Amino acid sequence: MRPLLILSLLATCIFATANAQEVAHEPVLGTIQIDNDGVYSCQASGSLLCAACVEDQDTVNPSTRPLIISFGKTGLSGWSYGTMSGTMQLAAEIDGLTIPPALLPCDSRFSSRMGVGAGYHPFSPCGDQGLDYQINSNGGVFTEGGNHEIHIPVEEANLVSFEINFCNVSAHWGAGCGVNGSINDRWLLWAPGRINAATVDPGNSAPLPFPNQNVILDFQHGSGGIVTALRSELDAPGGMAPAGPAGYWEITTDMARGSYSVDVTLQFDAASLPPDINPAALMIARFDRVANGWESLNSVVDVAAGTVTATISELSKLVLSTESVVTVTRSTFGAVKARF
Repeated sequence: MRPLLILSLLATCIFATANAQEVAHEPVLGTIQIDNDGVYSCQASGSLLCAACVEDQDTVNPSTRPLIISFGKTGLSGWSYGTMSGTMQLAAEIDGLTIPPALLPCDSRFSSRMGVGAGYHPFSPCGDQGLDYQINSNGGVFTEGGNHEIHIPVEEANLVSFEINFCNVSAHWGAGCGVNGSINDRWLLWAPGRINAATVDPGNSAPLPFPNQNVILDFQHGSGGIVTALRSELDAPGGMAPAGPAGYWEITTDMARGSYSVDVTLQFDAASLPPDINPAALMIARFDRVANGWESLNSVVDVAAGTVTATISELSKLVLSTESVVTVTRSTFGAVKARF
């Protein structure tokens, strides 16, 4: 059960640390723009690798391994040094639809692994072997071979800037080009629950069930577009949701705010509710991104069917609550809630 908090100092989108309830989604989609493709020095002998390859989509397994960057050299002979820099954009393919970062749950992250192989040479112009990188606000240093997890919060994924400086190493980011990398190497989207997606027809469309998320959406009118739904067993991020059963929903759409109206039905199992929660008292509360706080919605409960329904004109995070609450003001310190 969620506790009651009156004041919140936390932002609307919180990057959670990894936990056992996270769910991996793939494939991840993306594009790369290299600022200085091939502008580095490399000298090797025999059959040693001494070239860079960059791929927006891997040709070996295009459905699961996009965004490949591989460069430098292998072996102890020869040397390589320089910089690889540029930008990339990330998205996810869910239920056959391309979902941009803006429609993904804001508590999600894209993740991949950068692997570095040592290749020291005593007469190298660049000195000691190693690699350092800066990927948005995420940076790190390798002084020897190894692997490092790269995490990109979804709110940063629409434009990712990177710079990688290296000396006498080989490196792959997102597995090597032409190599079917392990799940640890390739890009994944990690979310606090299973995400499903669907398209909605314009107008008064047929009810849209998301059985994995225990939610049904019935659009009364709208321009049509993409809808995503997530159900998490975790408490709503920030610890600021009104009191009620644990867990939350996050529903997003690319339809403009106020351009649609949708009856949202959240499903619950009365037998699984804590003993101090009366199912007949349940209502839906919605997170208002503008006010940075929660508001209770006029809701209809069907205890026998295990459903609560409310009409919404802006989809967002939702919870089931037994506490009537309205966001009454917003300040530098966050949203203040009044309870009734």
